[in-house]
Amino acid sequence: MTYCTDVSSLSGVAVGQRSDIVSLSKSSSFSPVYASTAWSILTLGEDSWSISSHINLVRRPDNGMFNNASIAAVMSQINIQQNHKTLITVSVSDPDGDTIRCRWANSSNGVDECVSICPPGSLPVNTAIYSNCTVEIIGASAASGYAIALMICYILIKQNQIIIFVFTYLGRRFH
Repeated sequence: MTYCTDVSSLSGVAVGQRSDIVSLSKSSSFSPVYASTAWSILTLGEDSWSISSHINLVRRPDNGMFNNASIAAVMSQINIQQNHKTLITVSVSDPDGDTIRCRWANSSNGVDECVSICPPGSLPVNTAIYSNCTVEIIGASAASGYAIALMICYILIKQNQIIIFVFTYLGRRFH
């Protein structure tokens, strides 16, 4: 089923979500892909798009349970001021409590995650993504349109923490 979840009459955009129920065998692994040509005109890249996910029904090695998918939400289309640094934070969560990181989509390792909108060539110069799912972008010219292709990834193994203490060294004494 497809549901309309948000509408912006100012931007002329409607956003929705879709859910499907399918029967699968245990230990299945597959990638659903939704593709269309619904982008507005893009400055860099082509006007087609796809959203993909990889689903692996193998039980997790850490707890023997199936993994629940991480969730990301952001309203599309976002208008930004010309020649002004804008930070766009993608809201992410994980029902299993796994650590979540974001990265640019790419077309390496035999999987094309972004087709014609792979960063950095599809975005303005110096656009950056941070692991907390924040994108830093500066729109260099008015009336430009860009598609941001990013991947939400979870880290199964929790990382160790390292504490760093910064000090001033003056001769033989530490301050």
